[in-house]
Amino acid sequence: MSEPCLKLEGLSVRVGDAALLDAVDLELGPGGRLALVGRSGAGKTTLLSAVAGLCPLSAGAIAVAGRPCAAQGQQRLAPAQRGVGLVFQELALWEHLTVAETLAFAAPGRRPERRARAAELAGQVGLGARLGAFPGELSGGERQRLALARALAQDPRLLLLDEPFAHLDPPLRRELSALVLERVAAGGLGLVVASHALEDVERLCDRLCVLEGGRVVEQGDARARLAAPESAALARLFELGNVLEGEVRGGRLVCPLGALPCPGPDGPAAGWVPAEGIVAEAGGVAATVVGEVTSQGQRVRELRTADGLRLVSALEAAPGQAVEVGCAGELRRLD
Repeated sequence: MSEPCLKLEGLSVRVGDAALLDAVDLELGPGGRLALVGRSGAGKTTLLSAVAGLCPLSAGAIAVAGRPCAAQGQQRLAPAQRGVGLVFQELALWEHLTVAETLAFAAPGRRPERRARAAELAGQVGLGARLGAFPGELSGGERQRLALARALAQDPRLLLLDEPFAHLDPPLRRELSALVLERVAAGGLGLVVASHALEDVERLCDRLCVLEGGRVVEQGDARARLAAPESAALARLFELGNVLEGEVRGGRLVCPLGALPCPGPDGPAAGWVPAEGIVAEAGGVAATVVGEVTSQGQRVRELRTADGLRLVSALEAAPGQAVEVGCAGELRRLD
């Protein structure tokens, strides 16, 4: 059986009393493509930096393609020995080196081998005609291509991307996403992408891991989790359906929409329902249609109740229309 391309066990990073990562367990199978998501400050960049060997650990172990990189909170392999390629959000290109020089410097081997590898990589990412250009002479898309090629220069087993397309327009995001998937598939690489953008998650990844406060709160199949989130953190991050907060009493969540069926023990809780679950109901909660938004890939109505609760619903109604709504079916209890 092939080794996981990435395995983290009890990974923790602390700065003083602050836990940037707290006992993170994560495993990504061979050739897996993982989206690392969460709000700013959740720990995404810290996790990528830890895997790449760029920040000190407080506890835990890291293995890449079966090779121990860190154990018992101690680094075992230097960054260059880990088989990890990292593309930073800021790209961090070497402005004093040309495209050819950048890729040759990053590639292993003797000088003729490095030059050949540089030309090969440049051609693969569409920079074959720009070998003599400096980063300052490249367009935004070309700079992204150079950063990707540099990360691939050492033939990594795992590719890490930190908000890779944050400042690019949609057509260029799609173009570069296709390029990443092509190179990942060609090299049989594992891929970990930290992103705030739902389109990046959907296009690039087949699994996801949700971080909140440095802890993993949800992970699993990306398509299934986006269709039916199991944590309030994921539902709120990408505005997936409706999160209703209240208190469970005898199998019902008492919340602004009433006492709704919700499994689990009594106590404070949050429940989730998709847009289709918020339906017109005579005598229900009064709300106003304030516009349209996209939720889970479909255009739905955005509602506001008199006390300010925001809801999304698939009901047919025009902006400005007053409606009465309720919830159909049992809520999914969120972690």
